[in-house]
Formats: sequence, structure tokens, C-alpha cells
Amino acid sequence: VTHGIMSVNTYRICELRNSPDARKRLRRVDLLGLIDKTQRLLKAAQGENAQELTLVDSFANTLARWYRALAQAKRTKDPEHLHELRIAGKRLRYGFEVLAELGDGAAKSHVKSLKALQDDLGRWHDRHVLLKLIKEINKKPEFLGDQPEIQQVLESDIENDRQNNDSAIDEILASAESLQFELDHCKPAPEPDNDLIASS
Repeated sequence: VTHGIMSVNTYRICELRNSPDARKRLRRVDLLGLIDKTQRLLKAAQGENAQELTLVDSFANTLARWYRALAQAKRTKDPEHLHELRIAGKRLRYGFEVLAELGDGAAKSHVKSLKALQDDLGRWHDRHVLLKLIKEINKKPEFLGDQPEIQQVLESDIENDRQNNDSAIDEILASAESLQFELDHCKPAPEPDNDLIASS
């Protein structure tokens, strides 16, 4: 932008030297107003580039948080860390949705994968909470306290369901690792051209 304005101004100065009418027109031009408008346009363009870079930084931070949450969930398989992975995945999915809206075809695939992962983690979490609640209720003496055989059967069923639910976590984390591999090996977004940013 700056180089373009300078080129036009240089051309016009050369033109003015040879034309009396051009000199009259130049006297009528509000040069201070033109300079002010040009400076405001340049500041606005720099602000847009800063917003673009902020968006890139924000997305990179969101992706890094998801990677950390995945590493923690794989290490502990703790319900709290699995829930953090789900929340980090939701934020990452929103970022990919923005990229998909901007025309990034790969982002659409990532949105689907993250949504499926979120759904799986959500179902796992719901079952985990439900089984924990049923186990607590089953231990209360007022609940089937006079029928210990039924209480034992229920306790056994709860334990089987808990083991099935816990083994589902391995599959969910494997699918998250596949997504991580996919994200690690996808073509990165082009870096902003610093020469263009500097010259605008």
C-alpha cells in the first residue's frame, strides 16, 4: 500500500511540473487530510494483521491445551482429566469450525473427528457418573437392605458395567491419539508473509 501511494505520488509530481492546471488542482487538495486518511488506513491494515496473528496464536494455544489434556488423560485415565480433554476438544472444535467456514477443507474433517470424540467422552462420563451414583445408592441400608441377594447381584452388575466402561476409555483414547497423529501430519496453514505485512 505504502509503495503504491509513493509511486502514484511520484508520477503525479512529475505530471504537475509540466501542467499549470495540475498545479491549480494541487492547491485545492487538502494534503493534511490526505495524509491523515492514509495514516488511518495504514493503522487499520496493521490492526487487521494483528487480529489475524492473534487468531493464529489463539488457535495454536487451543491446540497446545488439547495436546496437554490428551497427554494427561492418557497418563492417568482419571475422570477429571478425561473431562478436561472433552472441554479442550470442544474449544479446539470451535476453532476448526471457524477455519472450515473460511474454506479449509481439512478442518471439516477435524470438526467431525472432534465431535465424535466429544460424544464418546460425554457418553463415557455420563455412564461413569451414573454407575457411581447407583453404587452409592446400593450401599445404603434403606435400599434393598432387607434383600441382600438382590443387592449383591446389583453390586456385581455395577462392577461389570464399570469394567466395560473403563475398557471403553482405551478405545476412546486410541481414537484421540489417531486424531493427534492426523493433526501432527496435516499441512499447516501458510504463515503470514512478513514482507506483505511490513509494506502495507
